[in-house]
Amino acid sequence: MSEKRHTPRYHHRMSVRYGEESCNRIAFADNFTEEGIFLRTAMVQVPGSAIQLTMNIPTGDVIALGRVAWARRIPPHMLRLVKNAGMGIRILKFLDGEDRFREYCASLRH
Repeated sequence: MSEKRHTPRYHHRMSVRYGEESCNRIAFADNFTEEGIFLRTAMVQVPGSAIQLTMNIPTGDVIALGRVAWARRIPPHMLRLVKNAGMGIRILKFLDGEDRFREYCASLRH
């Protein structure tokens, strides 16, 4: 399968709070781009759902709005065994910390 992304993917683990109306759930991002993020979680939302994200990066929190692009639901006890268990989020808009997020991504390129 060919790679569809036009921006580099960063493989770095970060804590992310997320939810539809408030960021009341916690997941970990295993990889992300400047346009989207993969959340490893058993508590997935329906594709097409709007979602709020608070990403915890070393220089501070980043708050963004996104849309669930795809989701792979699995039982919680199998989360560590199944590759790509969770959901892919396309970032639509940054509410706070866009510059911090882009600087963080740039620091991972080196």
